[in-house]
Amino acid sequence: MKTRIIGLAAALACLIITGSWLAAQSGTSPGPAKDTEGTGASLDAVGRLAASHLYQTYLNIGMLADARAEGTYDTDSAREVLATVVGLVEGSEKQLDAIGRGTLTAEDKAALADVRKQSAALREVAASLDRFWKTGRKEDGARYEAQRKKAWAGIEKLLGLKDE
Repeated sequence: MKTRIIGLAAALACLIITGSWLAAQSGTSPGPAKDTEGTGASLDAVGRLAASHLYQTYLNIGMLADARAEGTYDTDSAREVLATVVGLVEGSEKQLDAIGRGTLTAEDKAALADVRKQSAALREVAASLDRFWKTGRKEDGARYEAQRKKAWAGIEKLLGLKDE
């Protein structure tokens, strides 16, 4: 029950933060965008989903690491779930690549590049966690923690969660 409550709280926090970020980015409310051709509304939806995906992926990797450390998952099961998380990231990156090949404004291209950069950072976090689980070496654990902090700093900046 406690895990379920934590999961629901994390999902709610993600929705609140994503909505706040989008409102700050667009200078509007997080409601549906008005666009007669649909392009702006589609990009807005992609931006919302990408922001939510980055935040949730970061949480998922961290919660999975904690669950493995607490014995909720054995190493093989944790690695299986981690592989699923990474697979979702890679699938999202393919879709972002397809969007990037379309006609975008310079601002949209820059935003897309930022999202892709943070997505790559999260893949690195997952790879370093997997390496730590394989080796159990302190230095691999420290590398995971360092990459996790770096990824969070990038996500904070992208989502506007931290004042510069």
